[in-house]
Amino acid sequence: MIAFPTPLHLLDLWLHDLRADRADGTIKRYRGATLRFLSWYQQQEQQDLTLADLTPIALVSYRTDLQRAHAPSTVNMVNKVTSEQVLR
Repeated sequence: MIAFPTPLHLLDLWLHDLRADRADGTIKRYRGATLRFLSWYQQQEQQDLTLADLTPIALVSYRTDLQRAHAPSTVNMVNKVTSEQVLR
């Protein structure tokens, strides 16, 4: 059976790559934002996120929930994090 990487494993790899050109504070914010998304997804879907579950619909739903409770700067930072992760 083929073992697929977990989102947490990929997060660690991605953050490791970013360390070359990002400040420590940025890395911490990106990690926190991603972990909050994974937690939100688990609460919404009652299951851990898999890469197959990472769809535009899931990301838009999360952003919509964030907009209800957080400042625009938080929502913008999360958009930046998810964009960078998906595009890499």
